[in-house]
Amino acid sequence: MLTLALENYLNEKSEFKTALTRLIHQPEAIRKRRGTLHTPKEILQQPWTWLETAQRISLQAPQLKVFLRKAGLTHKSTAQRARLILAGAGTSDYVGKSLIFCLRRRLQTEVLAIPSTDILTNFSDVFLPQFRYLLISFSRSGESPEGVKAIEIARRRFPGVSHLIITCNAHGTMARAAVGQPDTYTLGLHESVHDQGLAMTSSYSNMVLAGLGLGYLDELGSYLHQAKLLSRAGENILSQYADLANQLAMQGFKRYCFLGTGNLSGAALEAQLKLRELTDGKLVTLSESFLGVRHGPLSALDRHSLLVGFLSNSLQKQKYELDLLREIRTKRIGSTQCVLCEKIPKRQQPLAHHWIEFGSVQSSNLLDEFRPPLDILFPQMLGLFSSLHYRLQPDQPSARGVIGRVVQGVKVYEEGV
Repeated sequence: MLTLALENYLNEKSEFKTALTRLIHQPEAIRKRRGTLHTPKEILQQPWTWLETAQRISLQAPQLKVFLRKAGLTHKSTAQRARLILAGAGTSDYVGKSLIFCLRRRLQTEVLAIPSTDILTNFSDVFLPQFRYLLISFSRSGESPEGVKAIEIARRRFPGVSHLIITCNAHGTMARAAVGQPDTYTLGLHESVHDQGLAMTSSYSNMVLAGLGLGYLDELGSYLHQAKLLSRAGENILSQYADLANQLAMQGFKRYCFLGTGNLSGAALEAQLKLRELTDGKLVTLSESFLGVRHGPLSALDRHSLLVGFLSNSLQKQKYELDLLREIRTKRIGSTQCVLCEKIPKRQQPLAHHWIEFGSVQSSNLLDEFRPPLDILFPQMLGLFSSLHYRLQPDQPSARGVIGRVVQGVKVYEEGV
């Protein structure tokens, strides 16, 4: 259900006539039939929801700091500090992979991103007895069978593990099971980011932003400032580049490759999944780092491919990233290049066919660690319009019913049975 403030925001932003807002303006009956009742709105709402999530973290910061201290995350001795395990399945796993580098640096402890699907089958390899752990579980619905069971196993087999649940559904199984557990903190996000479309859009970006907040609990002013920059940059992309996303989707590329460095590699993983989910597996999608793509995956690019690169703001990282774009151009691989950046580097415009600039006076100096929620916007729109190009329903693109919003059919086997 939309709050009045969010509804007003969507009405205001829908005044910009773009390929995205035109979908939202269609009569409800048509949107239901086309399967666009939820996904377009859930993409458009993200800049508003980011501000709400950042404020939510700010308000809960005192309780979160107390919880993290009890969990052993602020121990003076780094050797005795609790290790972090970021867990989730599918997109929720990519949330963790979008956070790992930032949280390692800011919290000064070991951070691992391990899918809950791996924790379920390999729990004795994950939790080592000589270390203390904080398991951070990300989940849109709070109903993922692997995620729910992973928490249950950790509680039973490894009672020294603390738990932080970040979910878009404060009434899900994960949140309900945490009630009364002294070693657990549940951070429920705004109900609007509990995406109703099959593909997670605002759920992903807001769980990433919430996770980033854990590294900024002692610098809330900086965190809230970055959230404002993020929101403004997001509005720039959604208002200025929705039509480009629609045009590229209509060109019928068969292969999509997404590249990102550091935390942006998590966004690249999420991007390739969005294109695959929203087109019911009709597209070949892959993701890599700018350096890693040379080690085999570059062979997949041809004239039927669209390469989307998330260019870092760091000039040091940019050197590696621009070198890769030069190599692709020199080798005449034939793919179409689309690069997302704050501002096109000087004299580098020939390296890509399309540049997506999010920077402005109001949104400059956005840190790279806050970029995953931003950079995913364009791939989300690519996925939405590609879904419509293939005459699918974006809200329910799996025509064969192979996948759904919440994974079903997972039989959980008890240990020793």
